[in-house]
Amino acid sequence: LYLAHFEVLLGDDEAATKRRRALIYALDQPGFSIFLGSEQPWYPVGVWSNIHFIDVELPLPDFAQRLQLWKQALQKHGQQELKDEDVSMLANQFVLSGRQIDEAVREASVQVMLRAPEQGKLAREDLSRTARAQSNQNLRQLAQKVEMFYTWKDIVLPPRALQQLHEVCASIEYRHI
Repeated sequence: LYLAHFEVLLGDDEAATKRRRALIYALDQPGFSIFLGSEQPWYPVGVWSNIHFIDVELPLPDFAQRLQLWKQALQKHGQQELKDEDVSMLANQFVLSGRQIDEAVREASVQVMLRAPEQGKLAREDLSRTARAQSNQNLRQLAQKVEMFYTWKDIVLPPRALQQLHEVCASIEYRHI
């Protein structure tokens, strides 16, 4: 029996702890092998008394494997028109698992289908955006809000450079418009 995404039960909140305990109790019963797939390590110290737990780490694919995974995912989702150099760039830039690569291609393909036909076909930029989203999945959990202690008056730049910096910040702030 293979149970994928066990990491969803590794949270510290009460609900995750309850679900994890219930699953551990249920897994203590069967007389067959059970594999827990997780993207986060977990070491069940003192959890099971009569079950052998073996931790096996599966490394992320190397460049050649990622290149092949990108090509397979593009073919699977009907997106073979991307240039080989673009696929190589993606495989080199993003160190993703096979599932993450497939999700990035799937998401980019859906986004292309939703936009107007004159806006073009799937491009490297589309895949870069969705691959970046896959690689940053857990970043928000680790992020901490930083209170700013500085103001625009603290920045020492020539007037033209300061104006350009204001323009860049404004374009980011109002990008949704």
